[in-house]
Amino acid sequence: MAPPARPDINTAHQMVLKLCEMTKLKLEYCEDCLDRGDWNMVRASSIFSRYTPNLPPEAFLAAEQQSAEEKVKEVARRTGLTLQ
Repeated sequence: MAPPARPDINTAHQMVLKLCEMTKLKLEYCEDCLDRGDWNMVRASSIFSRYTPNLPPEAFLAAEQQSAEEKVKEVARRTGLTLQ
């Protein structure tokens, strides 16, 4: 049986951003969780939970980066833009 295909680029990007928002992990770590979880958000969240104690501090977004990302998301919400 073939592994599940990666979703289209827009869906994949939205999934990575959502997992980043939920976990405060940097994008590349979120993408890795999703890859390992066959692009299933529940599995990716479970992988994150399982491996959190082993992740280095640099795997997580810095507070100022989180703040900047929240500002971008707020502007997008107010203007009706879709982040891609």
